Amino acid sequence: MKTDVLMHIGDVAKKAGVSQRCLRYYEELGLLEPEHRTPGGYRMYSDDQIHKLQMINGLKSLGLPLSHIQELLTLKDGAHIGAEKASRILDLFNLQLRQIDDKIAYYHRLRASVISAIEIVVRSCLNCHKDMHTERCRDCEVITEREDLPLPMSILT
Repeated sequence: MKTDVLMHIGDVAKKAGVSQRCLRYYEELGLLEPEHRTPGGYRMYSDDQIHKLQMINGLKSLGLPLSHIQELLTLKDGAHIGAEKASRILDLFNLQLRQIDDKIAYYHRLRASVISAIEIVVRSCLNCHKDMHTERCRDCEVITEREDLPLPMSILT
């Protein structure tokens, strides 16, 4: 056993900003193992595990799913040939980049839709003086005459 000062799971969770359940889940997935367990079954973590946890959290914050992080850790710990390891890491990062690009494209479309809805509300709805007890927005010509009604406006229909 190392001579590091070992920390209980609660202290590690607090230090890393995660829950104890999160640490147990990472252990279930094989992402993070405690340095050892006490005779009473308490998980004890060293600085190495805390560093690994910070690395996992950093990769998660970049949007990597736990399955990719698990694969990266497997590659890190079990690499035999550098080029094979680098190639697989590159595949994972390229996949992640494509997923990020897809999300960016989705958010650009969503943003354009919200901007369009704002324009309709500003140009038309803010000037509406119709009695809402007798008429509904879905019956309004501003809504009914548009073929390309922005998704956020569909709440009115």
